[in-house]
Amino acid sequence: MKHNNVIPNGHFKKHWQNYVKTWFNQPARKERRRVARQKKAVKIFPRPTAGPLRPIVHGQTLKYNMKLRAGKGFTLEELKAAGVPKKLAPTIGIAVDHRRKNKSLEGLQANVQRLKTYKAKLVVFPRRARKSKAGDSAPEELATATQVQGHYMPITLEKPTVELVKVTPEMKSFKAYDKLRVERTNERHVGVRLKRAAEAEKEEKNAARQKKAVKIFPRPTAGPLRPIVHGQTLKYNMKLRAGKGFTLEELKAAGVPKKLAPTIGIAVDHRRKNKSLEGLQANVQRLKTYKAKLVVFPRRSRKSKAGDSAPEELATATQVQGHYMPIALEKPTVELVKVTPEMKSFRAYDKLRVERTNERHVGVRLKRAAEAEKEEKK
Repeated sequence: MKHNNVIPNGHFKKHWQNYVKTWFNQPARKERRRVARQKKAVKIFPRPTAGPLRPIVHGQTLKYNMKLRAGKGFTLEELKAAGVPKKLAPTIGIAVDHRRKNKSLEGLQANVQRLKTYKAKLVVFPRRARKSKAGDSAPEELATATQVQGHYMPITLEKPTVELVKVTPEMKSFKAYDKLRVERTNERHVGVRLKRAAEAEKEEKNAARQKKAVKIFPRPTAGPLRPIVHGQTLKYNMKLRAGKGFTLEELKAAGVPKKLAPTIGIAVDHRRKNKSLEGLQANVQRLKTYKAKLVVFPRRSRKSKAGDSAPEELATATQVQGHYMPIALEKPTVELVKVTPEMKSFRAYDKLRVERTNERHVGVRLKRAAEAEKEEKK
């Protein structure tokens, strides 16, 4: 013996005949099953022997989801689309499952079509032979009806058909390996190419922007000066943004004629109204600051008019790039103070309670004071 193996110790003196299982009752069992099926078919006549109609569903998990099988029952949505009441369905041999949900349009349509086909071939027997109701089949159909043996409308997965075509010269000349190499290269370089395309687009925009700046020189590239306005609605009214144009009231307060304003780079909006004194003052100050820094070029270089800037200013003037006088919301400054004994002894909650009580009783107290004053006069 070598190595650490099991020591052979065979047990061959067993009564194996006692442990042999036989199936001599199989032929009799086959006969018994066949008789049971026949009895069941007679008992449930005229209903199909295979049970109620069941829907087509896909198997669960990634391993079986390409296979079709019979589900527990049709959904309420499928029954509604096929025109079958949910309470009538079980009585005419249609299984119902109220918990299942349709997750695809194709599955819904397939099961609806299955129900419609079943309804077209359905023969409904009356509960009482001598008394028929609405929905029962005609006597001629009942006379020729037979019980369906085995599976009714079996579920089969259709195999995809392969279309045979003639090999063309284009197919022969096509180089699949070269095509794969090209596609792999394209996939590998997609990021670099997108980056280059974005840079090229950015350069084109810059070139167009520069071209526009040259065209509109000496006016600012960002367009005319616009006012400071608050955002609309309760959500945005604390934010500042650029408005469409200055109001006529703001232009008048800043000393800018309304017809002159568009010619010197000031946007005008005759429909906007000033609703606060602070907004009016802020925009008037904005206009005055703009006027102080404004350099007005003459329409003709050799002929200047009143209101045009001096030649010295024109010589040093440059075109404003980007936003001119940008709108920024100033953050409020917080002042730090030393905590005093009076602050420590102040009871804010008690003060709030007192103020709330005063506010609640103000009407009653005013009424009492008026009554007391009236009594004093008497």
